[in-house]
Amino acid sequence: MKNLVLVISILALCTGIAGAAGESKTALAVVVSVIGNVEYLPAGQTKWQAVNQGGFLEKEDQIRTGANSKAAIVFTDGTEVRLNAETTLHVRGLAQKKTGTGMVNIVRVVVGQIWAKITKSQFPYEIQTSAAIAAVKGTKIDLDVHKDQQSIFYVLVGTLEISNEFGSVTAGPMTQTIVNPGKAPEPPTPLNEKGRSDWESEIDKKLSPPTKKNLILKLKTDQGERTVRFTFEKDKTNEK
Repeated sequence: MKNLVLVISILALCTGIAGAAGESKTALAVVVSVIGNVEYLPAGQTKWQAVNQGGFLEKEDQIRTGANSKAAIVFTDGTEVRLNAETTLHVRGLAQKKTGTGMVNIVRVVVGQIWAKITKSQFPYEIQTSAAIAAVKGTKIDLDVHKDQQSIFYVLVGTLEISNEFGSVTAGPMTQTIVNPGKAPEPPTPLNEKGRSDWESEIDKKLSPPTKKNLILKLKTDQGERTVRFTFEKDKTNEK
């Protein structure tokens, strides 16, 4: 299957966005595709709001999809995350590592399913669920978090370090790992491609242009107008 590659040219950083009260905020990600009912919850608020293509997500914001709905977001470092139906994602942002030194970008899957292509950026990513934490860098994964918080990590490309207080495993490419709440991660097993639905391809089709499509966003900030350009184009390599 030919996938869609997102090439990002950031003409100006998504920083200094003026808030309602004039405070300076930082956009961590942009919503690049919306299918159906998609909402977001601004940090510190209790009311969910509708979000459209071009909307921004800031530190500690949450985004969720309704039934038969999907969404795609792109972080400013080029990391892509796609949300399947009935999924809630919490954008935690940059934080200090719990163990060791250094900083990590944290996203938390509250419930539902995501597909993610993590870029090799300055700060690695941690993908959290209630059952485990996965340390990722330069990785393509699919993660399914059930309502009972069982978490299934599908590694498509790269490796994952999956851990919780009960143990840890290293999952290589084309493997899947199940983590049940209150238990150590199970040993990785070969990925059953027939058992994993290709749900993210629906977002590919919506984004997919005949050859190339640009999404240009103009930001009015307290430091003047800034422009961010996202370019979508076909991947010429064959990937599963």
